[in-house]
Amino acid sequence: MMTHIQRDHIYMILILFLTILLVLVSRQLVGTAYSDEIPRLGVEEARIRVLSGESLLICGYEGAEKFRSLALEGAISLNSFREIVDRVPGNKELIFY
Repeated sequence: MMTHIQRDHIYMILILFLTILLVLVSRQLVGTAYSDEIPRLGVEEARIRVLSGESLLICGYEGAEKFRSLALEGAISLNSFREIVDRVPGNKELIFY
C-alpha cells in the first residue's frame, strides 16, 4: 500500500515529466530554434539586408547608454523594438546583435 508521501512524489514526478514534454513539443510546434539552429550572417550580408529594408537590426542590450555606445548603422534599440514589435510584419527578418 502506498503512503500519502509516496503518492505525492509520484504525482510531482509525473507533473515534471509532462511539463518537460509540453515544452519540447511546443518548441517543435512554434518552430523555436535552438542556438545551433539559428542561421548566422556575415557583417556585409547583414548590412545589405538592413539597408535595403529586408531586415531589422536590433541591439539586444538594455539601456540607452549601452545602445548609444554599440549602435550600428541602421540599428534600433531593444526598447524601440519592444515599442513596435506588434507592428513588425511576420515575414520581416530580425537580426539581433
